[in-house]
Amino acid sequence: MRRPRIYLAVILPLLLLGVVFVYLAVSTYAASHDVPIRAVPDLNGILIALPIFFLWIPMALLLANFIIRAAPPLRRIAESYVASADRPDFATSQRQLAKGLLWSTVVCIPLIAVGWSI
Repeated sequence: MRRPRIYLAVILPLLLLGVVFVYLAVSTYAASHDVPIRAVPDLNGILIALPIFFLWIPMALLLANFIIRAAPPLRRIAESYVASADRPDFATSQRQLAKGLLWSTVVCIPLIAVGWSI
């Protein structure tokens, strides 16, 4: 069974919000080093932007699950999909995503710190 499109409608805006966070982080780096955002070195920009976006993905999925769980019509769609497709329920999914977020944090935070310091 195909995943309902409502998942995409909830997740995509949250993922696009991650682009906003990346831009804010790089512009904060530029402001703290007194350079225009276009003058941020490529290595620094990559070491800040990519880990932040990779951290944002599991956070966006966690938030999407909360949004879907909080809205009764969306919850009914999700519960029927979970039951028919033999997918993990809300609690199991949240635990798996939280574990992924933890491991992403362990890898990404040091990369962001290195990007910020060089």
